[in-house]
Amino acid sequence: MCTPAGVVDLTTGRLRKADPQRDLHSRATSVTPHRMETPRWRTLLTDSFREDADGQKSIDYLQLMLGHSVTGEAGTLRFPFLLLDETGGVDRSVLLDTVIRILGDYAYVVPPAFLDARSFCSEHVVEPSELHGRRLIVCEASGVGGRLDERRIRLLCSDEPIKVRQASQGYCTFAPTHQLWLTGDRRSEVFLGKHTVWRRMRILPIAQTAPKGYRPDNLASELVREEGPGILQWLIEGARRVLEGREQPVGQ
Repeated sequence: MCTPAGVVDLTTGRLRKADPQRDLHSRATSVTPHRMETPRWRTLLTDSFREDADGQKSIDYLQLMLGHSVTGEAGTLRFPFLLLDETGGVDRSVLLDTVIRILGDYAYVVPPAFLDARSFCSEHVVEPSELHGRRLIVCEASGVGGRLDERRIRLLCSDEPIKVRQASQGYCTFAPTHQLWLTGDRRSEVFLGKHTVWRRMRILPIAQTAPKGYRPDNLASELVREEGPGILQWLIEGARRVLEGREQPVGQ
């Protein structure tokens, strides 16, 4: 993973100087990882998932899910993640907004209309070339008319090579490296024949939310500015857990 200060080996967490001969990529995070205390990030997590044993399991699972996404090696585990907040709060938005800002070019936000089964939104709203090299694809699933377009979800979760037409250069093909994340406040209907997206989806519900006015409106920006390097280090640790083969985000 490219950062402003070099390239991180996600299997070890070590940072090395970028080599122009081997590190040919246009994506990079917005901050450089650094081991540091992240009290405000920790507070956001415990406020969302509680501080008890079950809450800690949810936080560990979130780290694993995000780490899985950061690796860019979804492989056979390519499935959509859903951060579900049935409390009606905004914690899910703050959580993912913070991660999106930290991952910089590696993250991409899809317009909600793209996954709305009742929308006439063109598939070209998401250009295939925009998916090249991404790690995290995020889409708000709430307010899409109650039904998501399973075909388009499968399109974003496919492990098939993506073919893109280049101006005056013919076509190029690249392997998908992204993971789809949905956020919502209820389980939207996703049906197609006898199968549902829910069978493959990994769902992490937010257990509680902070009282209205408890958080500043620009909390995500403040978290990136004050604790961004430490939060990126937390994400990298999640990736290491996955790549070491210790754990996989399944069964939740």
